[in-house]
Amino acid sequence: MHGAEARIRYRALLTAALRRIAADPQGRSTADRGELAEGVRSFHIRHSRAQSLEAPVADPAHVIF
Repeated sequence: MHGAEARIRYRALLTAALRRIAADPQGRSTADRGELAEGVRSFHIRHSRAQSLEAPVADPAHVIF
């Protein structure tokens, strides 16, 4: 829908987010989501925009649980 360039930028943002979570699963940018299940945390990918190696994604919408 948004083209190949947007796909590449979003993939880089998701990669940066997953690396950040892997490095610090309990980090400041994660939120306890115990109301869903014990031990579940969430991370909005917007918190990794600075770590992405591609041009920034304007308004990322996804959350990783």
